[in-house]
Amino acid sequence: MVEGKQVVEPLCNLERAYWGMDKHGLDALCAVDARNVYYLSNFDSNIMWNWTWVAFAVLPRDRQSVPTLVCSGLDLPTLLANPTWMSDIRIYALNQSAPETAEISFRPAVFDESALGDIEAKALDLYDATRAIGARDPDSVLSTVLAELNLAGKAVGIDDMRMAGRLNAGAMARTRFVDSRDIMREIRLIKTPREIELMRDAAVRNERSLQAAIDATEPGILWRDIVEAFKIATIREGGSPTYLIRGAGELAAARTQVSDYAIKSGDLIFYDALATYRHYHGDIGRTGYVGEAPSDVHRSFSAMRAAWDDACRTMRPGMRASELSEQIKETVRKAGTEHALRTATPHSLGLEHFDHPQDQNFYQDFVIEEGCVLNVDMPHVEFGWGSMHLEDTVVVRADGPEFLTSNRTNLVEIGV
Repeated sequence: MVEGKQVVEPLCNLERAYWGMDKHGLDALCAVDARNVYYLSNFDSNIMWNWTWVAFAVLPRDRQSVPTLVCSGLDLPTLLANPTWMSDIRIYALNQSAPETAEISFRPAVFDESALGDIEAKALDLYDATRAIGARDPDSVLSTVLAELNLAGKAVGIDDMRMAGRLNAGAMARTRFVDSRDIMREIRLIKTPREIELMRDAAVRNERSLQAAIDATEPGILWRDIVEAFKIATIREGGSPTYLIRGAGELAAARTQVSDYAIKSGDLIFYDALATYRHYHGDIGRTGYVGEAPSDVHRSFSAMRAAWDDACRTMRPGMRASELSEQIKETVRKAGTEHALRTATPHSLGLEHFDHPQDQNFYQDFVIEEGCVLNVDMPHVEFGWGSMHLEDTVVVRADGPEFLTSNRTNLVEIGV
């Protein structure tokens, strides 16, 4: 975990990764999907998030074996700003006319060594200290690294079975590749302190972006302009907007995603804002009413908020997500409101919007564990009446939830 004299803290929950390999009988985890490469190695580059099979991270279960990051030679200098904790780095250069793989010398052209800036000098030192592979394709590179780690013929968890098929068709024919997409989600369920720090930042920034959208809401404004306000605020916050849904009036109830709906007095507004910041998700839901809300809206929203407050009082590690969901719906039913909540969907949040195992479906039930970052979607959609939403982000703790969002869940009366 040392880059020169610098101690690099792993982003990933290493002990849980070893636990996951033990549980599933794996000799290594091999990440080829950008989220898991980032998670396992701390490696981050713009290209990796936009192209397929750009970087790989291999974590052997044998702790005497060498955790290895593989990336393009072009991306190596990104480690100056975001160093990896992994003790071995391999770089590659792809050349279709090259033999399957070969050790090569990879060094950028240098015009004048005496004129090098500090960053250039450090980058060259990194190139000189890193072994390089020349290969025809990414799977040839990965095969070479897996073979060097003595993983041929072993059980290797891999998060993209398309790559597994390519590896099995080549030098790794005897290797048993296991689909590890859900294994990685299971590992990622419990967040490290560094991840929680990143997610707190994501939650705060996303909430500010949603507030910009709420502030833009007034009679006559088009829904698309409210969405635009959210997107602009998200970009100014340094994030990437995913969506702001569902809207107002019939637009929200029918989920038509009509962007030119004009907001009018008396509309209930369903806000659900999702964005990423440094690859981690912020997710929050609020309810607005244009004007002074009538009594039935207040009663129904108060029942929803009371159910969430009750859930926060009783939420503990070891509960199943389905148990928490039923508790929330039962609390609303007991309130006797004429507009009873029908859906409450707990989900883990992190590098994915639903950051828990999904081998059955993305609404899959799971055990809530300490250190899990949890959201509960609480949408109420009723044709002929309107739509409401409430959603906040918490870290599950033994003594109760730690809020990452503000938990300021009051009904927003717009223009009052």
